[in-house]
Amino acid sequence: MYQGYARPFRLYEPILLILKTADTRIEDVCEAVWRQLLREQPSNGYEGVKNAMMKARLGDLIRRYYPSEAAPLGTSPSHFLIRIMNMDS
Repeated sequence: MYQGYARPFRLYEPILLILKTADTRIEDVCEAVWRQLLREQPSNGYEGVKNAMMKARLGDLIRRYYPSEAAPLGTSPSHFLIRIMNMDS
């Protein structure tokens, strides 16, 4: 599933599900997936709506995958978000 489907088509959320289901942590894959999910933007023209949608989506994903092997890097979801938010500053 991962090699033939999720990775070639860059299906980031299914990649997280595969990591969680396999109970496997691949640090570079996990970090790259979360970074890409943070870079994706909803496709509408209103910046405030984009930010709210992105925060809600990330919150849902973090709650779904924490704690597991697909969880964001760091000691807690809030630690991960703080680290990523500071990354682009």
